[in-house]
Amino acid sequence: MSERYVGCDNISASVTPAGMNDFEVTTLDVGSAVAVKLPTNALSGRKQISILNNSETDTLYIHSRNTLTADSVVGTTSGWPVFPQSILNEEIEGTIDIWGLAPSGATIRVTIKEARII
Repeated sequence: MSERYVGCDNISASVTPAGMNDFEVTTLDVGSAVAVKLPTNALSGRKQISILNNSETDTLYIHSRNTLTADSVVGTTSGWPVFPQSILNEEIEGTIDIWGLAPSGATIRVTIKEARII
């Protein structure tokens, strides 16, 4: 079998990336006494959210309810863990609230990026 080269020399294309071309970043502190809404006010038209746990030692717990607990006990109140220095990426619209809570005695700096598709 012989090999053949098929090539193109002058290729020109105009590319418009699909997806998130508008986003907002919010940084806030989450304590252990009361659940905090992440973020306080959702970006209008939000389709995706990224939550960065900036702590080097403490796990952030998130839930769609503000009655979450900062643990992994059996039941429906346990928060979903976002481990230290980790990012959680989800497709969650702005109509859905996300709440965060730190373990007892901790305060966690959280950075949130919300994106919408225009």
